Amino acid sequence: MAIAATAQGRAHEARGAPCEDAVCTVEGPVTVAAVADGAGSARHAKRGAETAARAAVRLLRDDLAGLLRAGPSCARERVLEVVDGALAAEAARLGATPRDLASTLLFVAVRQGRFLAGHLGDGLVGIRRGGRVEVLSQPANGEHANETVFVPTRRGPGDLRLYTGASEGVDGFVLMTDGAADGLWGATAEHPTVRSPSSVLARWWHGLDVFPAGDVELALAESLAGPVREATRDDCGVAIVRTVGLGRLGTARSRDLLGECGRRALRTRGRVARAWSAVDVDAGIDVIARRARLHPSTVRRHLDKLRRLGWG
Repeated sequence: MAIAATAQGRAHEARGAPCEDAVCTVEGPVTVAAVADGAGSARHAKRGAETAARAAVRLLRDDLAGLLRAGPSCARERVLEVVDGALAAEAARLGATPRDLASTLLFVAVRQGRFLAGHLGDGLVGIRRGGRVEVLSQPANGEHANETVFVPTRRGPGDLRLYTGASEGVDGFVLMTDGAADGLWGATAEHPTVRSPSSVLARWWHGLDVFPAGDVELALAESLAGPVREATRDDCGVAIVRTVGLGRLGTARSRDLLGECGRRALRTRGRVARAWSAVDVDAGIDVIARRARLHPSTVRRHLDKLRRLGWG
């Protein structure tokens, strides 16, 4: 599952400027989340952040398996090629230059027991293993705290840090722009350079096991707009990707994920969802049907419903 929200920072609010953080998520066999923070010096910072986040999510949704097979170097070049292309096209529509749409970029994608995470610029990527959240990727700042790197104005492909691994034992990930990280993962008084996660992260995390995702996402948005942004003057953007076991959920929670239907249909749709998530992205109906041990027509019917619900 993936949820995300943004909140306008106090500094932007004071001068009537929009929130320049953007988030984008997609759920399904490939679950993806991205956050981006528009550069303060960019004329179209908000549009740039939105464009970069959407472009990264589309690529990861459509070709995560290919990126994992390609290896870090090729995957890094492919991600930057696609995001740069999207920014260039958007800049042309606006009569601007790609630098006018500069932003940071953080993302994570999970499928079939593997994950790929990426980080360019400031902000923070956290990973949760065995019930404990830890830093996966620290912010990249320059000599001064407010200096960082952006797409497409980075210094080189190496500025995009990639992380891959097995998702076994990993409960999920959290992505934060620098404003959100200030409020949710600040340095401790005893150790100014060591970041410590806020306990509110655990409440959002566990909420996804109990409440509808929309309710938890609303709580996330309210927290960002309330106490979190009080710790910073900057915009705040957060995305959470959480592994949820369908077999451990109650009927009401399963319907939240899989759609309203009877108990028998709900069990069947859960089988289809698990089978779909376990096969290659381009697998046909017959492959999924064999995995789920269901008739292809049944699988097709439930896949259509899952896609309408946003699963891929």
